[in-house]
Amino acid sequence: MEQTKQNGGKALSFADYFRTVKKHWLVEIIILAAFILAGVIYGGFIKKPYYVAKEEVTVKVDVNNSYYNAILEERLVKTISKLFKTDTIVELAKVKSGNSDIHAGNITVKSDDTLIMSVSYRDSSKELAELKLKAILSAAEDENTKDYFSAKATVRPMGVVTTVRQSDSKKIIIIGVAAGVALSLIYALIRYLATNENK
Repeated sequence: MEQTKQNGGKALSFADYFRTVKKHWLVEIIILAAFILAGVIYGGFIKKPYYVAKEEVTVKVDVNNSYYNAILEERLVKTISKLFKTDTIVELAKVKSGNSDIHAGNITVKSDDTLIMSVSYRDSSKELAELKLKAILSAAEDENTKDYFSAKATVRPMGVVTTVRQSDSKKIIIIGVAAGVALSLIYALIRYLATNENK
C-alpha cells in the first residue's frame, strides 16, 4: 500500500521512504545506539537516585456536632491538601527545620475519597527527606489551627513515616530510546527528501 503527499508538485511515497530507511540502516542504528548509550550513562552514572519520605495525615474538625464534623472533614480534605505547597507552609517549614532548601516542587500530596491524605517529600538523602517532610507537616498542623476555615480544622499526622529510594534511570533510558528512534526516522526523512528533490 502506498501513501503519497504532494510537496512542490512531487509525490512523497511511503514505500520510497521505507526503502530509504532500509538503505541507511547503519547510520540510523548508530544514531539510535548513541542515544541509548547516552541514556544509560546519564541515567545509570550521572543522575543520582533520590529518596521519597511519605506520611499519611488526616483532617479533624471540631464543631461540637459529629454529623457536621464528618461532612466538613470530607469537604476540607481537598482544600487543605492544596495548602501544603503554599509559600506560607514552605516558609514556616524552613524555619522549623532550620533548612532553607525546601521547595514546593518536591512536595506531593495525594488524596482520595477517604479522609486520609498522603504527603511526601523528595530529596537527595533519606535524612533530609524525612527532616523536611516532618517540618512541612508540623507547619501545616500549626497553620491550620488558625482560623483559615469556618470551623477549627487541624492536620494530624498519623506518625508513620516511610522512606523509599527511587531512581529515574529506566525513564531516562526509555526517553533515550524514543529520541534515538525519532531522530533516526527524521534522518531518513531528510535523506529521502534530498534524494526526491534531485530527481
